[in-house]
Amino acid sequence: MKTTYEKLEHVRALMLQAVKQYGLSHPLVLMYSEEIDQIHNDILMIQNHKEVPFTKQRT
Repeated sequence: MKTTYEKLEHVRALMLQAVKQYGLSHPLVLMYSEEIDQIHNDILMIQNHKEVPFTKQRT
């Protein structure tokens, strides 16, 4: 099983490969970029010992 950092590096490598093949504005590149952002946010949450925020407000 990959660590969060390994996942980040794996997706980053995929994104760079897609950039070389398709260019910066290709939807696949944008998808990888969004995935990297999410993984990075997860790392920051773990480092700050916070729970992942809810997407909906509790009632």
